[in-house]
Amino acid sequence: MTTPHTSQLAALLLALTSTQAAGQPSQIVTGPVRVGPPIKPPHLSVPFWTPERPPAPGRKLKFKSLREKIGRSAVQLKNRNSLIEISGGVEVLDLDDWRGVAATDIDSGEMCTLSLIGPRAVLLAAHCVDAGLPAGAAGEHSIGAEVVFRTKTYRMTCQLPTAYTDRAPDPWGAPRSSADYALCELHKPVPDVLFETIRTDVAGEINQQVGLLGYGCIELGVNAAGRYTHRDGRANGKPVLRRGTDELEATDITIFPGELALYWRTLSSSTAEPALCFGDSGGPVTAGEGKGRRVLAVNSGLGTAPEASVESPKFYSYLSPLSTQTFVTFLMEWVEAGDDGKGKKDRIVCGFNRPAGQLGCRG
Repeated sequence: MTTPHTSQLAALLLALTSTQAAGQPSQIVTGPVRVGPPIKPPHLSVPFWTPERPPAPGRKLKFKSLREKIGRSAVQLKNRNSLIEISGGVEVLDLDDWRGVAATDIDSGEMCTLSLIGPRAVLLAAHCVDAGLPAGAAGEHSIGAEVVFRTKTYRMTCQLPTAYTDRAPDPWGAPRSSADYALCELHKPVPDVLFETIRTDVAGEINQQVGLLGYGCIELGVNAAGRYTHRDGRANGKPVLRRGTDELEATDITIFPGELALYWRTLSSSTAEPALCFGDSGGPVTAGEGKGRRVLAVNSGLGTAPEASVESPKFYSYLSPLSTQTFVTFLMEWVEAGDDGKGKKDRIVCGFNRPAGQLGCRG
Protein backbone atom coordinates (compact mmCIF):
# COMPACT_ATOMS: atom_id res chain seq x y z
CA MET A 1 0.00 0.00 0.00
CA THR A 2 1.05 3.58 -0.60
CA THR A 3 0.81 5.13 2.87
CA PRO A 4 0.53 8.94 3.12
CA HIS A 5 3.49 10.52 4.93
CA THR A 6 2.48 14.18 5.06
CA SER A 7 -0.16 16.10 6.97
CA GLN A 8 -1.07 17.97 3.78
CA LEU A 9 -4.06 16.09 2.49
CA ALA A 10 -6.87 15.49 0.32
CA ALA A 11 -10.02 16.55 -1.35
CA LEU A 12 -13.15 14.88 -2.59
CA LEU A 13 -16.46 15.54 -4.24
CA LEU A 14 -19.29 15.51 -1.74
CA ALA A 15 -23.16 15.79 -1.58
CA LEU A 16 -26.23 14.48 0.24
CA THR A 17 -29.61 12.83 0.57
CA SER A 18 -32.17 10.66 2.26
CA THR A 19 -34.10 8.42 4.65
CA GLN A 20 -36.63 5.59 5.01
CA ALA A 21 -40.15 5.05 6.32
CA ALA A 22 -40.68 5.48 10.04
CA GLY A 23 -40.89 2.29 12.05
CA GLN A 24 -39.00 0.18 9.50
CA PRO A 25 -35.89 -1.73 10.57
CA SER A 26 -32.61 -0.02 9.72
CA GLN A 27 -31.24 -2.75 7.50
CA ILE A 28 -28.06 -1.71 5.70
CA VAL A 29 -27.81 -2.79 2.07
CA THR A 30 -24.24 -2.04 1.11
CA GLY A 31 -23.73 -3.59 -2.30
CA PRO A 32 -20.28 -4.18 -3.78
CA VAL A 33 -17.12 -2.44 -2.68
CA ARG A 34 -16.35 0.47 -4.99
CA VAL A 35 -12.79 1.49 -5.70
CA GLY A 36 -12.04 5.17 -6.19
CA PRO A 37 -9.03 7.01 -7.59
CA PRO A 38 -5.59 6.68 -5.98
CA ILE A 39 -5.03 8.28 -2.57
CA LYS A 40 -2.08 9.98 -4.21
CA PRO A 41 -2.71 10.55 -7.93
CA PRO A 42 0.56 10.54 -9.91
CA HIS A 43 0.23 14.19 -10.98
CA LEU A 44 -0.06 15.47 -7.40
CA SER A 45 2.61 15.75 -4.72
CA VAL A 46 0.18 15.15 -1.85
CA PRO A 47 -2.57 12.57 -1.25
CA PHE A 48 -5.85 13.71 -2.76
CA TRP A 49 -9.28 12.16 -3.13
CA THR A 50 -10.57 13.35 -6.46
CA PRO A 51 -13.81 12.62 -8.32
CA GLU A 52 -13.98 10.14 -11.13
CA ARG A 53 -14.35 13.02 -13.55
CA PRO A 54 -14.84 16.80 -13.41
CA PRO A 55 -18.16 18.29 -14.53
CA ALA A 56 -18.41 18.37 -18.31
CA PRO A 57 -18.46 21.85 -19.93
CA GLY A 58 -22.01 22.77 -20.86
CA ARG A 59 -23.52 20.18 -18.54
CA LYS A 60 -26.45 21.23 -16.35
CA LEU A 61 -26.61 19.72 -12.88
CA LYS A 62 -30.03 18.81 -11.56
CA PHE A 63 -30.76 18.99 -7.84
CA LYS A 64 -33.87 17.90 -5.99
CA SER A 65 -34.80 18.77 -2.41
CA LEU A 66 -34.33 15.91 0.02
CA ARG A 67 -38.03 15.84 0.81
CA GLU A 68 -38.87 15.40 -2.89
CA LYS A 69 -36.15 12.81 -3.37
CA ILE A 70 -36.71 10.70 -0.30
CA GLY A 71 -39.78 11.40 1.80
CA ARG A 72 -40.53 12.94 5.17
CA SER A 73 -39.93 10.44 7.94
CA ALA A 74 -37.09 9.88 10.40
CA VAL A 75 -35.70 6.74 12.04
CA GLN A 76 -32.61 5.75 13.96
CA LEU A 77 -29.73 3.99 12.22
CA LYS A 78 -26.95 2.36 14.21
CA ASN A 79 -23.91 0.72 12.65
CA ARG A 80 -20.63 0.81 14.52
CA ASN A 81 -18.96 -2.00 12.62
CA SER A 82 -17.58 0.19 9.87
CA LEU A 83 -16.60 3.77 9.18
CA ILE A 84 -19.77 5.57 8.09
CA GLU A 85 -19.48 8.56 5.79
CA ILE A 86 -21.03 11.15 8.04
CA SER A 87 -20.66 9.24 11.29
CA GLY A 88 -20.65 5.80 12.79
CA GLY A 89 -24.00 5.47 14.54
CA VAL A 90 -25.86 8.67 13.70
CA GLU A 91 -29.52 9.49 13.30
CA VAL A 92 -31.38 9.46 10.03
CA LEU A 93 -32.79 12.95 10.00
CA ASP A 94 -36.32 14.23 9.71
CA LEU A 95 -36.39 15.70 6.23
CA ASP A 96 -39.10 18.20 7.18
CA ASP A 97 -36.37 19.95 9.18
CA TRP A 98 -34.06 20.06 6.14
CA ARG A 99 -36.43 21.33 3.45
CA GLY A 100 -33.87 23.88 2.29
CA VAL A 101 -31.26 21.25 1.40
CA ALA A 102 -31.11 19.57 -2.02
CA ALA A 103 -28.92 16.93 -3.67
CA THR A 104 -27.99 15.72 -7.12
CA ASP A 105 -28.68 12.21 -8.32
CA ILE A 106 -26.50 9.74 -6.43
CA ASP A 107 -25.86 7.82 -9.66
CA SER A 108 -24.96 10.82 -11.81
CA GLY A 109 -21.21 10.67 -11.17
CA GLU A 110 -21.31 14.40 -10.42
CA MET A 111 -22.78 14.43 -6.93
CA CYS A 112 -23.17 17.48 -4.73
CA THR A 113 -25.40 19.18 -2.16
CA LEU A 114 -26.70 22.72 -1.77
CA SER A 115 -28.36 24.77 0.97
CA LEU A 116 -31.06 27.39 0.40
CA ILE A 117 -29.92 30.38 2.51
CA GLY A 118 -32.50 32.90 1.31
CA PRO A 119 -35.58 33.09 -0.97
CA ARG A 120 -33.34 33.05 -4.05
CA ALA A 121 -29.88 32.41 -2.54
CA VAL A 122 -28.03 29.10 -2.63
CA LEU A 123 -24.74 28.02 -1.03
CA LEU A 124 -22.66 25.04 -2.18
CA ALA A 125 -19.07 24.03 -3.01
CA ALA A 126 -17.34 25.80 -5.88
CA HIS A 127 -15.91 22.61 -7.33
CA CYS A 128 -19.47 21.28 -7.79
CA VAL A 129 -20.18 23.86 -10.50
CA ASP A 130 -16.66 24.66 -11.75
CA ALA A 131 -16.71 24.93 -15.56
CA GLY A 132 -12.95 24.30 -15.71
CA LEU A 133 -11.78 27.52 -17.39
CA PRO A 134 -8.06 28.34 -17.06
CA ALA A 135 -6.92 30.40 -14.09
CA GLY A 136 -8.05 34.02 -14.37
CA ALA A 137 -9.75 33.48 -17.73
CA ALA A 138 -12.64 35.64 -18.85
CA GLY A 139 -15.98 33.95 -19.32
CA GLU A 140 -18.57 31.95 -17.40
CA HIS A 141 -16.78 30.01 -14.67
CA SER A 142 -19.78 27.98 -13.51
CA ILE A 143 -21.83 25.31 -15.25
CA GLY A 144 -25.61 25.54 -15.42
CA ALA A 145 -27.85 24.03 -12.76
CA GLU A 146 -31.46 23.76 -11.65
CA VAL A 147 -33.11 22.63 -8.44
CA VAL A 148 -36.57 21.34 -7.51
CA PHE A 149 -38.31 22.54 -4.34
CA ARG A 150 -41.90 21.45 -3.68
CA THR A 151 -42.24 20.02 -7.23
CA LYS A 152 -41.31 23.36 -8.86
CA THR A 153 -38.10 23.77 -10.86
CA TYR A 154 -35.85 26.80 -10.33
CA ARG A 155 -33.02 27.81 -12.64
CA MET A 156 -29.77 28.55 -10.86
CA THR A 157 -26.95 30.94 -11.85
CA CYS A 158 -23.77 30.54 -9.80
CA GLN A 159 -20.73 32.68 -9.10
CA LEU A 160 -17.33 31.54 -7.81
CA PRO A 161 -14.89 33.71 -5.80
CA THR A 162 -11.77 35.01 -7.56
CA ALA A 163 -9.72 33.33 -4.80
CA TYR A 164 -10.94 30.12 -6.44
CA THR A 165 -11.00 30.99 -10.15
CA ASP A 166 -7.57 32.67 -10.07
CA ARG A 167 -5.99 29.27 -9.41
CA ALA A 168 -5.48 26.59 -12.04
CA PRO A 169 -8.11 23.85 -12.31
CA ASP A 170 -7.18 20.36 -11.25
CA PRO A 171 -7.42 17.91 -14.19
CA TRP A 172 -9.27 15.40 -12.02
CA GLY A 173 -11.83 17.90 -10.78
CA ALA A 174 -10.61 18.40 -7.21
CA PRO A 175 -11.12 21.85 -5.67
CA ARG A 176 -8.75 24.52 -6.98
CA SER A 177 -8.40 26.05 -3.52
CA SER A 178 -9.81 25.97 -0.01
CA ALA A 179 -12.03 28.95 -0.91
CA ASP A 180 -14.33 26.17 -2.07
CA TYR A 181 -17.73 27.85 -2.00
CA ALA A 182 -20.15 29.23 -4.56
CA LEU A 183 -23.19 31.50 -4.27
CA CYS A 184 -26.07 31.01 -6.66
CA GLU A 185 -29.21 32.96 -7.51
CA LEU A 186 -32.51 31.30 -8.37
CA HIS A 187 -34.64 32.83 -11.09
CA LYS A 188 -37.53 33.33 -8.65
CA PRO A 189 -38.11 33.06 -4.87
CA VAL A 190 -38.93 29.71 -3.25
CA PRO A 191 -42.08 29.94 -1.10
CA ASP A 192 -42.94 28.01 2.06
CA VAL A 193 -39.42 26.74 2.81
CA LEU A 194 -37.46 27.45 5.99
CA PHE A 195 -34.18 28.94 4.76
CA GLU A 196 -30.94 27.99 6.49
CA THR A 197 -29.23 30.85 8.35
CA ILE A 198 -25.48 31.39 8.01
CA ARG A 199 -22.96 32.81 10.48
CA THR A 200 -19.79 34.54 9.36
CA ASP A 201 -18.56 35.50 12.84
CA VAL A 202 -17.51 32.05 14.09
CA ALA A 203 -13.77 31.86 13.51
CA GLY A 204 -13.40 28.23 14.54
CA GLU A 205 -11.47 26.94 17.52
CA ILE A 206 -9.79 23.64 18.31
CA ASN A 207 -12.26 21.21 19.95
CA GLN A 208 -15.26 23.22 18.72
CA GLN A 209 -18.18 20.91 17.90
CA VAL A 210 -19.58 20.97 14.36
CA GLY A 211 -22.21 18.88 12.61
CA LEU A 212 -21.54 17.20 9.26
CA LEU A 213 -24.42 16.20 7.01
CA GLY A 214 -24.34 13.77 4.10
CA TYR A 215 -25.29 10.54 2.38
CA GLY A 216 -22.45 9.73 0.00
CA CYS A 217 -21.27 6.25 1.01
CA ILE A 218 -20.30 3.95 3.88
CA GLU A 219 -17.31 1.78 4.81
CA LEU A 220 -14.80 4.32 3.60
CA GLY A 221 -11.33 2.77 3.54
CA VAL A 222 -8.07 2.31 1.68
CA ASN A 223 -6.80 -0.79 -0.07
CA ALA A 224 -3.37 -2.34 -0.58
CA ALA A 225 -3.05 -0.63 -3.97
CA GLY A 226 -3.31 2.82 -2.39
CA ARG A 227 -6.85 3.58 -3.56
CA TYR A 228 -9.93 4.72 -1.68
CA THR A 229 -12.72 2.16 -1.22
CA HIS A 230 -16.35 2.59 -0.18
CA ARG A 231 -19.84 1.17 -0.48
CA ASP A 232 -23.15 2.83 -1.21
CA GLY A 233 -24.94 3.57 2.06
CA ARG A 234 -28.58 2.50 1.98
CA ALA A 235 -31.32 1.34 4.32
CA ASN A 236 -34.17 -0.71 2.86
CA GLY A 237 -32.86 0.10 -0.60
CA LYS A 238 -32.86 3.89 -0.16
CA PRO A 239 -29.97 6.30 0.46
CA VAL A 240 -29.86 7.44 4.08
CA LEU A 241 -29.32 10.98 5.33
CA ARG A 242 -26.98 11.02 8.31
CA ARG A 243 -25.61 13.74 10.55
CA GLY A 244 -22.73 13.35 12.97
CA THR A 245 -20.83 15.72 15.21
CA ASP A 246 -17.10 15.99 15.69
CA GLU A 247 -14.56 18.43 17.07
CA LEU A 248 -12.39 20.66 14.94
CA GLU A 249 -8.96 19.08 15.06
CA ALA A 250 -7.23 21.97 13.30
CA THR A 251 -8.02 25.35 11.76
CA ASP A 252 -6.17 27.59 9.30
CA ILE A 253 -5.09 24.62 7.20
CA THR A 254 -3.98 24.71 3.58
CA ILE A 255 -3.22 21.81 1.26
CA PHE A 256 -2.51 23.93 -1.81
CA PRO A 257 0.99 25.38 -2.41
CA GLY A 258 1.19 29.16 -2.14
CA GLU A 259 -2.37 29.56 -0.82
CA LEU A 260 -3.52 31.27 2.35
CA ALA A 261 -4.53 28.81 5.08
CA LEU A 262 -8.33 28.67 5.08
CA TYR A 263 -9.62 25.16 5.83
CA TRP A 264 -11.04 23.82 9.06
CA ARG A 265 -10.29 20.13 9.62
CA THR A 266 -11.77 17.24 11.60
CA LEU A 267 -10.22 13.82 12.19
CA SER A 268 -12.12 10.54 12.04
CA SER A 269 -10.03 7.93 13.82
CA SER A 270 -12.80 5.54 14.88
CA THR A 271 -16.15 4.25 13.63
CA ALA A 272 -18.03 6.71 15.85
CA GLU A 273 -16.64 9.89 14.26
CA PRO A 274 -17.82 11.66 11.11
CA ALA A 275 -15.92 11.36 7.86
CA LEU A 276 -16.99 12.90 4.56
CA CYS A 277 -17.23 10.60 1.58
CA PHE A 278 -17.70 10.60 -2.19
CA GLY A 279 -21.02 12.32 -2.79
CA ASP A 280 -21.05 14.80 0.13
CA SER A 281 -19.53 17.96 -1.44
CA GLY A 282 -21.24 21.25 -0.73
CA GLY A 283 -23.28 20.05 2.23
CA PRO A 284 -23.74 22.38 5.21
CA VAL A 285 -21.45 22.29 8.23
CA THR A 286 -23.62 23.38 11.14
CA ALA A 287 -23.71 24.25 14.83
CA GLY A 288 -26.76 24.24 17.07
CA GLU A 289 -30.07 22.44 16.79
CA GLY A 290 -33.61 23.22 15.70
CA LYS A 291 -34.38 26.91 15.30
CA GLY A 292 -30.91 27.79 16.52
CA ARG A 293 -29.07 25.79 13.84
CA ARG A 294 -26.56 27.84 11.82
CA VAL A 295 -24.42 27.06 8.77
CA LEU A 296 -20.74 27.78 9.52
CA ALA A 297 -18.92 26.14 6.61
CA VAL A 298 -19.25 24.00 3.46
CA ASN A 299 -18.16 20.38 3.01
CA SER A 300 -15.15 20.44 0.71
CA GLY A 301 -12.68 17.56 0.88
CA LEU A 302 -11.30 14.41 2.45
CA GLY A 303 -7.88 12.88 2.86
CA THR A 304 -6.14 10.10 4.70
CA ALA A 305 -4.29 10.90 7.91
CA PRO A 306 -0.53 10.18 7.86
CA GLU A 307 -0.87 7.07 10.04
CA ALA A 308 -3.76 5.59 8.03
CA SER A 309 -3.48 1.98 6.92
CA VAL A 310 -5.61 -0.78 5.42
CA GLU A 311 -6.21 -2.15 8.91
CA SER A 312 -6.75 1.26 10.54
CA PRO A 313 -8.15 3.84 8.11
CA LYS A 314 -8.14 7.39 9.46
CA PHE A 315 -9.41 10.41 7.60
CA TYR A 316 -9.30 14.18 7.68
CA SER A 317 -12.44 16.04 6.57
CA TYR A 318 -11.79 19.51 5.13
CA LEU A 319 -14.36 22.26 5.58
CA SER A 320 -14.42 25.69 3.91
CA PRO A 321 -15.45 28.18 6.65
CA LEU A 322 -17.70 31.19 6.06
CA SER A 323 -15.82 33.32 8.62
CA THR A 324 -12.81 34.09 6.43
CA GLN A 325 -12.32 37.55 4.97
CA THR A 326 -12.26 35.87 1.57
CA PHE A 327 -15.81 34.57 1.96
CA VAL A 328 -17.19 37.71 3.63
CA THR A 329 -15.83 39.89 0.81
CA PHE A 330 -17.21 37.48 -1.79
CA LEU A 331 -20.61 37.50 -0.08
CA MET A 332 -20.75 41.30 0.15
CA GLU A 333 -19.84 41.71 -3.52
CA TRP A 334 -22.39 39.09 -4.56
CA VAL A 335 -25.18 40.76 -2.60
CA GLU A 336 -24.26 44.22 -3.95
CA ALA A 337 -24.38 42.89 -7.51
CA GLY A 338 -28.06 42.06 -6.91
CA ASP A 339 -29.02 45.74 -6.71
CA ASP A 340 -31.96 46.33 -9.05
CA GLY A 341 -30.80 49.89 -9.78
CA LYS A 342 -33.44 51.39 -7.48
CA GLY A 343 -31.60 50.76 -4.27
CA LYS A 344 -33.37 47.48 -3.60
CA LYS A 345 -31.27 44.40 -2.91
CA ASP A 346 -33.13 41.25 -3.88
CA ARG A 347 -30.26 38.91 -3.02
CA ILE A 348 -31.35 38.14 0.51
CA VAL A 349 -29.07 35.97 2.66
CA CYS A 350 -30.34 34.82 6.05
CA GLY A 351 -27.89 35.82 8.76
CA PHE A 352 -26.27 38.49 6.60
CA ASN A 353 -28.76 41.06 5.29
CA ARG A 354 -31.86 39.45 6.82
CA PRO A 355 -31.89 38.63 10.56
CA ALA A 356 -32.45 35.08 11.80
CA GLY A 357 -36.09 34.33 12.50
CA GLN A 358 -37.50 36.90 10.08
CA LEU A 359 -39.42 36.29 6.85
CA GLY A 360 -38.61 32.61 6.42
CA CYS A 361 -35.10 32.56 7.92
CA ARG A 362 -34.34 29.89 10.50
CA GLY A 363 -34.02 31.31 13.99
